[in-house]
Amino acid sequence: MLIKFFANNKLLILFDQGLYSALSFFITILLARILSPDDFGEYSGFVLVSFLCISLLNALIIQPFQVSFAKELNKDQYISFLTLSQFIFTLFIVLIAYLIWTLKPFFELSGFSLLFLIGFSTNDYIRKLLLVLDKAKEILIFDFVYCIILSGLFVYIFYTLNQIDLTLIYSVLIIAYFPSILYSCSFIKFSIFDFSVSKRFLVSHLTQGKWLLMTNGVQWWSSNMFVVASGLYLGKNA
Repeated sequence: MLIKFFANNKLLILFDQGLYSALSFFITILLARILSPDDFGEYSGFVLVSFLCISLLNALIIQPFQVSFAKELNKDQYISFLTLSQFIFTLFIVLIAYLIWTLKPFFELSGFSLLFLIGFSTNDYIRKLLLVLDKAKEILIFDFVYCIILSGLFVYIFYTLNQIDLTLIYSVLIIAYFPSILYSCSFIKFSIFDFSVSKRFLVSHLTQGKWLLMTNGVQWWSSNMFVVASGLYLGKNA
């Protein structure tokens, strides 16, 4: 029975999604209990912004990749280009977030929160990349490593520390993200690509992504309009 389960990629993906979603739900409930209302509102607002960043990155990186990968002959070069693009666009978004914060600080921003954003977006990218590559077992191991580390760290701080603040929470999440990200490097092949190939990839992604970018932005805003509005007008505690 267990052998059949691990041989079925669809079941593995469903199990992995259930595991990842259940842990995310549990962590959110736990944070709502151990953080102050002000800190939890701060965290929730930043996660909301992080989802917007991931949505924009998906429009430019992952969604065009899902369409183009099957017919691409230079697959290793494509993946290398994609990973480098993800890294560059993530750093660009982090820079934009920092500049916006300096103009109008709706929430506190620190090196820890920015590292959390990098880890969060990279983790999401790798999961979706492996999904396109049909590596169900690798996705399960990738998320299992993350879940075990994160659960262990939260159990430790919950039972040993009297005072838990937002900086500590960001630090725990960062620590949990990076071992699984480093593990993913062992089964993702990278290849050197030349200028002509990278230019073709870039044009293809920008052509598809400019429409997806607007669509994802509208979807995020329509889904979170009331939450964003209440946060801006009523404050983080609300």
